[in-house]
Order: sequence, then structure tokens, then C-alpha cells
Amino acid sequence: MARRGAAGPCVPPTASSSSSTWSSARPTSPPSPTPKFVILSAHKLVFIGDTLSRQAKAQDVQHKVMHYSNLLCEMLKEIVVTTKAAALHYPSPAASKDMVERVKDLANSTQQFRMVLGQLAAM
Repeated sequence: MARRGAAGPCVPPTASSSSSTWSSARPTSPPSPTPKFVILSAHKLVFIGDTLSRQAKAQDVQHKVMHYSNLLCEMLKEIVVTTKAAALHYPSPAASKDMVERVKDLANSTQQFRMVLGQLAAM
């Protein structure tokens, strides 16, 4: 029962930081430090997933949590690259758009991971 409550509050607020990234990625405004917060929040979630997968007793739980943790890790790598490219190529709308798309993908995957963690905690 305590685990169910832990799945919600422990997860970093990636959605709110990703929405502010979208609003700050306009071609007329300089890049903001918000993507860094998105990256740090998602990194915390990867750490949580990695820890949970090692602690899980059931193989299917281990594999499911590790899958999402690895997926988020790969997405983080892509976001770091696209954020650097957006900063280097500022004010390129294409570079900013690519960064925003990656952040949207990360936000969606984060939500899926949170749902999986919630389902596993309810077991």
C-alpha cells in the first residue's frame, strides 16, 4: 500500500517543465535553461526505474521497468544532443523544433512509465 503512494510523488515534474520548454522554444526568444531541468527530472526517473528493476523479485516486473528505464535513458541522450544543437544554431527554427519534438516524446514516455509504475505498485 505504501508503494502506491510512492509512485506518484517520487516522480519528477517533467510535464510542467516540458510545457515551459515548448513555450520558450520560439524563434524570437533565446534558449532558456528549462531543457536542463527536463533532463535532470527525467534522469531522476531513470534512476528510480533502475533501482526498482534491481529490487523487483518478479522477472516480468524487472524486464518491464528496465525496458522503460532504458527507453528514457536513450531519449535523454537524444535530448542532450538536440538541445546543444538548438543552442548552437540559435535562432534556427528547425533546431528548436527538433528539440521540442524530443521533449514531447520524453514527456509522453515519462507518462507511460509513471502509469507502469503505478500499475506495478498496485499489484
